[in-house]
Amino acid sequence: MPAIMEFWVNNHQGMPYFVATGEVNEKLGEILSAQIIPRLKEQIALPVNEQELLDDPDLPRFTITFDREGYSPKAFKKYWEKDRVAVLTYNKNVKDKWPEDEFHQYTVPIDGMNMKMELAEREIEFEGMKIREVREKSSPSHQTSILTTNRKLDIIWIAIYMFSRWCQENFFKYLRQEYDIDKMMYYVVKQINEGIMVVNPIHSKLTQALKKTREKISRKYAQLHVSKEENVNSSLETTPRYLQKQMKLTNQLNQLKTEEQKLLEQRKEHPYKIAVKNMPENEKYTKLDMEGKLFQNMIKMICYRAETTVTLLLNSEIYAKQEDVRSLVKSIIKSKGNIVPDYQQKTLTIEMYTQSSPRNNRALEKLCELLTDSETIYPGTELRLIYKLATN
Repeated sequence: MPAIMEFWVNNHQGMPYFVATGEVNEKLGEILSAQIIPRLKEQIALPVNEQELLDDPDLPRFTITFDREGYSPKAFKKYWEKDRVAVLTYNKNVKDKWPEDEFHQYTVPIDGMNMKMELAEREIEFEGMKIREVREKSSPSHQTSILTTNRKLDIIWIAIYMFSRWCQENFFKYLRQEYDIDKMMYYVVKQINEGIMVVNPIHSKLTQALKKTREKISRKYAQLHVSKEENVNSSLETTPRYLQKQMKLTNQLNQLKTEEQKLLEQRKEHPYKIAVKNMPENEKYTKLDMEGKLFQNMIKMICYRAETTVTLLLNSEIYAKQEDVRSLVKSIIKSKGNIVPDYQQKTLTIEMYTQSSPRNNRALEKLCELLTDSETIYPGTELRLIYKLATN
């Protein structure tokens, strides 16, 4: 069974910073504390310094956005008090509805489009810490609750950052489609630390069986209730038929309750967690040799960043949608060209073959100008790179 997890850290535009790995039983909250926050503090250029943090007690070092898997009010408090890191996430188990008159309409730019959103805000308290709750009302019956410990962030930016988390989902979708990010080039595996405590597979199977049995019991109780209601509202002549049906349902209920009790007794014999060394051999967790996988990820991220950088260079009046620009960039990367060195002039000319439409050729010509103006020297030589269309 797999025993390694990858936790990707991206900016609000979906661009990757780095990836952290965890063992089978490590959760997002543990990875945030042990790996992600320390690495962000050490490796990422931050917009605030220590003196600014001292001068303003409400100023966060940075803000991390994640989904409900990382939800933990205790952890939110720890991130702030220990590292001055703010969080932004969805609230859990929200049952109440805020009054309609608390909501106001805002224009929120998300993924290149201006969205009209009904937003409202309150201050609440968790674990002795004041937290901002923002709700987005998409319909009279549906409100999405967002929590943040960032006391400075404007309500519009709270919505932008939270709902822009889908950029990361789009990032993974794109990498799977275009870069085959999940493909395993080889299957070298290693044993994980056999002392690690994991959820007992037998306990999990019994819990699942217990859940299904209890669902059957609930359905039988519902059927029995309906039968009794129908019996009360029907004529006396039909009573024997209803009684027979109710006796059958009662017998089935008794059998299911007996089965439920057996499953409970069996589950008591198996602890919820066990050490990996105590797992059955055919169910023991193993982990991939991550060195090779991380090397593959690194190469793919270099390619993705290069593709994205060129996309941003071309993202102008020529194309309205970024997807169109990215499609052109992929076409350019895959197309052929000529390489013409001139050692006397110390130049290396890249002649790009033309694309399928005049608009694409205008974009390609612009790209050639931008790349040539950078006056890049080809590594290991004194040759300056020049880019142009092969027809010029």
